Amino acid sequence: MAQCSTVLLTTEEKSLQADIIFEGKVTSQSCYVDAAENIHTVNNVEVTSVIKGISIPHHLQVYTPGGILADRAQLYFPGLNLQVGEQGMFYCTQKENRYYPVALSQGFVPYEIESEKSSAAQISAISPLNITAGTQEEITITGTDFGNTQGSGSVSFRNADNGGAGWITIAPGPHYTLWSNNMIKMLIPTYTQNGIKVAGSGNVKVTTALGETVESAEQLNIHYALSELVYNDAIGKISLAGIDTNGGYTLQMSSLFGQNQEAVNALKKAMSTWRCNTGINISLDTINYLHAIPSYNDGRSSVSFDEQGLLPSGALATTVISVSACSNEGIVNWQLSEVDLIFSSSALWNMGSGQPYANHFDFESVALHELGHVHLEQHNNNTESVMYYRINSGETKRNLFNDGGLDGGIEVMQNSINPGYNCGNYPHITPLNLSNCSLVGIEDNGQATNNTVTIFPNPSQGIFTVNWNISNHKNIRMSVYNQVGELISSSVYTGQTSAVLNLQLAPGVYFIELADKEGSVTKKIIIQ
Repeated sequence: MAQCSTVLLTTEEKSLQADIIFEGKVTSQSCYVDAAENIHTVNNVEVTSVIKGISIPHHLQVYTPGGILADRAQLYFPGLNLQVGEQGMFYCTQKENRYYPVALSQGFVPYEIESEKSSAAQISAISPLNITAGTQEEITITGTDFGNTQGSGSVSFRNADNGGAGWITIAPGPHYTLWSNNMIKMLIPTYTQNGIKVAGSGNVKVTTALGETVESAEQLNIHYALSELVYNDAIGKISLAGIDTNGGYTLQMSSLFGQNQEAVNALKKAMSTWRCNTGINISLDTINYLHAIPSYNDGRSSVSFDEQGLLPSGALATTVISVSACSNEGIVNWQLSEVDLIFSSSALWNMGSGQPYANHFDFESVALHELGHVHLEQHNNNTESVMYYRINSGETKRNLFNDGGLDGGIEVMQNSINPGYNCGNYPHITPLNLSNCSLVGIEDNGQATNNTVTIFPNPSQGIFTVNWNISNHKNIRMSVYNQVGELISSSVYTGQTSAVLNLQLAPGVYFIELADKEGSVTKKIIIQ
């Protein structure tokens, strides 16, 4: 089983890796930039008890990657984002006087502080029940005895980063727009003042101004969740930008990754799935390899295997997005300036299009998930979703139509093409032409370049006439593939030079391959 892209460790495994294990409470936080210009968060923790280790100070510092500093931010997926006031169990390694969580996100087990259930407060309704997170959409919670002022009162949602098994509590801040005795209005969050906290589908809990709790009977359905940032007590949107010369992003591969053709093909399929459904302008440089793994903020977007031990223990993959701030009329918004993906070099991968063995992880599925984070998407609690927080070994999740992930990606693209403001850092992203979006099968095979294949009309409603002038046309196999290279149909034509196809398929981009023993020709078709 994997969490986001992390193999879940047992308590025993974490205990063996940890130098110290202790209970503690986060009392304050600060950020700094290291020599490689990467951002880290320093979490000051008050130790309340020690389970393993000796000579542990009563107050210590736990270091986690990512955070916001001035006009820059870095978000890690998966990552550990602690909040001031959080209490729990820490599993850490120690280097000099610095403490680092084991397996990053798994190195902290939060405690849910028991509160007295209110006998007076009630939640009568939540509206709307279908909503999105991180998009500044507002819900209204009506009921009784919430408290005339918020004080330390809060609303908690089911945690999308663990499938809804626990709660995330939203401390008083900019997401609250109204608090009264019988009504609370708030924006559904994916980020608080202290880090990523993603609201997921499920019931809702209100902690009243008196510290008592009440849970809703109604279930909130959060269709998808998009990344946002909170800085200086203000919520900022993140948009995609035109970083490269093509108006988007270009991933450069490490030499080790680029030489693994199976991995490259699986990544291309995952990229094509997103490119051909959202129009995201993200490309793969197949010529210029990186001969050293770059840092996460060097101006080069990259994809690599874990060649320098950068992945936390148990991780299958990680995505790090770097963003830069821009101010427009006093409002701070953000642009994605760089993305770096690293995949495990030791995991048992299924690189092909077939079903993985029971103990193998599906590379294409994991790549789809990580590219969802590039789309600025967070996790959701739909178990069928590409953006669900975990994937099991032996399982595939390659269909964007099983959840709201596709809708979220489309919204990000729409908001990025015309965000309503000019940042000044980078131009807006240029969307792809969907008729030329796939990275799979769009090149004619070199052995067949002198042969002629024509298809008309193209685009069409699904009926195409295919003509071919191939030297050896005694036996021609015609195959139809979707945009990610999956075979839809295949037929053999003997002694013919044309055929009429009637394809009852959904609108989109497809490919027709004509092949004989000499070679093949692949042509793109569009169904409107």
